[in-house]
Amino acid sequence: MAEQQKESTKEESKDDAKEEPKVHSLACPCGKLKMVIQGQLRYRVQCLCVDCRARVICSKVKNPAIQELTDYKRGVDAYYFGNALLVSDEAKKLVDFFKVKDDANSINMKSSCCGQLMAVI
Repeated sequence: MAEQQKESTKEESKDDAKEEPKVHSLACPCGKLKMVIQGQLRYRVQCLCVDCRARVICSKVKNPAIQELTDYKRGVDAYYFGNALLVSDEAKKLVDFFKVKDDANSINMKSSCCGQLMAVI
């Protein structure tokens, strides 16, 4: 009985321990803009909405998948993290922001060096 209690206590202490936040690197295709996302991936989807497709098309990246997006053959890969985007002062100089529509709720961040859509805020 005492051994079972010890095992139970060990398991509870493992569950109570706080995990270190995960760090994910993010870079544009040309490699000039690099950022870090700190935190857990909340979820990933392939979004088919008009706004997501417009974001990719507006970013004007040379991407063969753009035709597949406009033809509704696939959705936009979207990865959702908590609010933990870390951008250095140097990287801030390579970032542009835009809205797909004037009344849009979200602001899009892209690299000014190569036009890659980097994040939606």
